[in-house]
Amino acid sequence: MANQYVETGLCAPVNVTWEVTYNCNLSCIHCLSDSGLKRKGELTTKESFGVIDALAAMKVFQLNIGGGEPFMRPDFLDLMDYAHKKGMVTCISTNGTLIDRHIAKRLDNHLVYIQVSLDGATPESNDPIRGKGSFDKVIAALECLKERNIEISINTVLTKRSLPELDKMVDLAKAYGSKCRISRFRPSGRGKDSWSQLNVSKEEMLGFSDWLNTHLGGDPFGLERNYA
Repeated sequence: MANQYVETGLCAPVNVTWEVTYNCNLSCIHCLSDSGLKRKGELTTKESFGVIDALAAMKVFQLNIGGGEPFMRPDFLDLMDYAHKKGMVTCISTNGTLIDRHIAKRLDNHLVYIQVSLDGATPESNDPIRGKGSFDKVIAALECLKERNIEISINTVLTKRSLPELDKMVDLAKAYGSKCRISRFRPSGRGKDSWSQLNVSKEEMLGFSDWLNTHLGGDPFGLERNYA
């Protein structure tokens, strides 16, 4: 079946990534989008519905939503309801700090997958990168999502600070029935300013490669790699 699609081609992308806003309530020092304030000219609710209509008409299967922080949009849950009504699977990349039981309930019973960002297994390691109090807010969000059995992955960016805590990150994800996703640190946005401070050395990268090979063997922890 897969070969058939390769040979005949696709009439639309399998998935589309959409940054719905630059607005964000955090100011992470490695943010590749340099998000923070809402940008002039961001799409209105009506225009956003139009985008979803167009994607659905092209039979796009999965819609990956990010930002900024998508939950900063007052209409975001309405956009998700509309995308699900159109039959699309949605994957939401979020910092998690705004998710509560009300939001988790709205997302329940939909074809939704949530990727929550953490850059350390404790407040002491995470908060200097993502902001004071962010760790505890994300843990509270994970509790709400777990209560609703919503599929989650915890995403951590590989840096000098997160590298020593990867085992703890895997254990933390496992405690919430989550996968652990490791992303490459990119010198983009505010990441350019923190590159020398956070980027791993060649030796550390080789150590990470060994760690990754060990943990991907049989995939015992549901580990995901986002390191292209």
